[in-house]
Amino acid sequence: MYDYLIQLLAHLVSLLPLAKEKPYEAFREGGLVVICIYGLSKDLEVEAVDVGGYYLALDSAERVGPAELREGRILIPKKTQAALLLKGAEWADEVRLHTNRGTHTLRIQKHGRCPLLSEAEKNL
Repeated sequence: MYDYLIQLLAHLVSLLPLAKEKPYEAFREGGLVVICIYGLSKDLEVEAVDVGGYYLALDSAERVGPAELREGRILIPKKTQAALLLKGAEWADEVRLHTNRGTHTLRIQKHGRCPLLSEAEKNL
């Protein structure tokens, strides 16, 4: 009986997410705010970007990686990495991404690193 309970408990513990990886990061680089989006398990549709109460036009965001603007939304395929570069948002402390998976509030860090941007700079 106890062996069964121990096995059941071990199985249930293995299902708990111990360290949930953050799929988004926002930081300043030069005069831009960079939003780096890491491999999500589902496709992501960015419907709006809110910077301090001001909504940026999605076509004004520069897209790096497989992100594409389609039907007024930025589509990012699952299990990929993309970056959005926002001009005119360097004054903000946070940015909100309104997506098909909910609203995500990101604190804008002073420094950060997005591997996708490093690769893009090497190719220039």
